[in-house]
Amino acid sequence: MEERSLSTSRRWTYALGNNGFFIAMTLYTIYPLAFMTAALGMPFPRAVQILSLTKLFDIVIGFFIGSIIEKVRMPWGKYRSWFLVGPIVAGVSTCLFFSPLLLNVPAVALVPLGVVLLVVWNVISSIVLACHNALNAVLIYNPMERLSVFKLSNQLQAVTGFVAGFFMMKIVFAVGGEQRINLLGMQVIGIIYSFLFFVLYLAFFINLRDYKDAETGWPQKNSIVDTLKLLFTNGKIASLTISGMLGFSAETFFKAVASYYFLYALFSAGVLDAFNWASVLAAFIGASLVMPLSKKTSKKSAYIIGYFVMGAALILSYFTSGTPYLSLLAICIGFIGLNFPRSVLVPMYSDASDFTLHAAGKHIISHAMALYMMTFKIAGLIAAQASGLLARAGYVTGRDPTPEVSEGIRRVSTFGPAIFAIAGALVILIFYRLDENEIPAIQAEIRARAEKKGE
Repeated sequence: MEERSLSTSRRWTYALGNNGFFIAMTLYTIYPLAFMTAALGMPFPRAVQILSLTKLFDIVIGFFIGSIIEKVRMPWGKYRSWFLVGPIVAGVSTCLFFSPLLLNVPAVALVPLGVVLLVVWNVISSIVLACHNALNAVLIYNPMERLSVFKLSNQLQAVTGFVAGFFMMKIVFAVGGEQRINLLGMQVIGIIYSFLFFVLYLAFFINLRDYKDAETGWPQKNSIVDTLKLLFTNGKIASLTISGMLGFSAETFFKAVASYYFLYALFSAGVLDAFNWASVLAAFIGASLVMPLSKKTSKKSAYIIGYFVMGAALILSYFTSGTPYLSLLAICIGFIGLNFPRSVLVPMYSDASDFTLHAAGKHIISHAMALYMMTFKIAGLIAAQASGLLARAGYVTGRDPTPEVSEGIRRVSTFGPAIFAIAGALVILIFYRLDENEIPAIQAEIRARAEKKGE
């Protein structure tokens, strides 16, 4: 088995591929509730019910994603097939959800159909992204090249995320002819973003036409219970997963309350507007700095430093809140730090999977990346509780906050996510034990074993 280094075209199609997912996810991050209530006129409790059931089913099914990847056989290979099939299925569900369909079904079918359409997108997209992340380990042997390619992907995410977010509402307003979320405009956005999801992964699918699954094969016979037992008793995978859940919760927590912080703690709509583009710039800078930092220290160190920087910066933003733009600067420094762990986590999963293959003879990369996807789902659930903390601080919709309430919002918005960031760093610092210098020797022995078996 020869040493691999990605060609320039494969490097860029890999890096751009998951941008299709993140562009589509821009639509799903904020707008399903607003679409159902504002564009479809659905009662708020019914729309919330659909979203709540979706989250529940998505998390439950998420634990099966690794086994789905390993057991479902399609003609273009274990991972590659999903890059063609997945975006098509996800795109159909998107176009059906962001359409008048839910207006034209019997009342008894409304909630089940809404949940099915959202769950299909979430599950299929998670499978596609898990396959994409698994190839970080399968296509690339060099640990630092794994980081380099994934870092490039994160840089591109910052750019495409900014573009997708910037144009979304402008297109909706222009198509619908009104300055509000409207059915026609959301239909067009659903079609455009689904098309981009398909096209970017199609380019990667085509580029992988000479890729074979031989070295990972189809797995040994094992049950889902065996797989979960393996992963949750694997200290390296478990610590990465728990830390990822905590660390990504810091990001989602802050984003969930950011508008309240800027409007009702800093009392500055201008700073909120600046945050929308400044945070994207910070993300790009963070993804650009992670490579030299990891080379000088290690991926583990970069991960820990990043979350400690984020935690410290959010605490600093609390103490500088009397000067809104200074507080924003502190937050942007935090987002620079945040993109250290965001860039190195998948390569760290790849290293831990190589170690497990070497030590236990089991290919767990599909399952490991499924757990990586679970970190986002759990983080989303945790962030959903942020609004409850604002309520406990005394915030009431439509009522001007008192100084005491503003102080409560200030504390919740900064110390809350900071605690999650620091906790995520501490989990890796204390529990993650893997000498990255050993990975090349481990990979060499894995390749020697494979050659001996004739693979």
